[in-house]
Amino acid sequence: MKQQNVFEFYIDDLTDEAKSRFIEFLGGENGNHDVIPFCIYETSYEEEDQDLLKLFKVTVTEKLQRVVTVEAESGEDAEQIVSSIWKNGGYILGADDFTGVEFEVIPVD
Repeated sequence: MKQQNVFEFYIDDLTDEAKSRFIEFLGGENGNHDVIPFCIYETSYEEEDQDLLKLFKVTVTEKLQRVVTVEAESGEDAEQIVSSIWKNGGYILGADDFTGVEFEVIPVD
């Protein structure tokens, strides 16, 4: 039989590093994050149910996207300019550029 435990905490209960990561996850320093409730769900199974569980690999793919405008003589030149700037660290995509996520589940034999 499946059992679910709920752990509730407030951001002030976190270590400084965990608090910083959690605030970043919530969208940065803007706003009051001191009293945001958050739950972690932990699922456990009784011993007889362990035989029913299977292994899966789950690939998480996040998509970041940004549109930039450049002057160029052709589309190929524009792509080359932006590619060069990106390779040299001119465009660092982050949370503001997030456009979606995909999950791919593969059973493990």
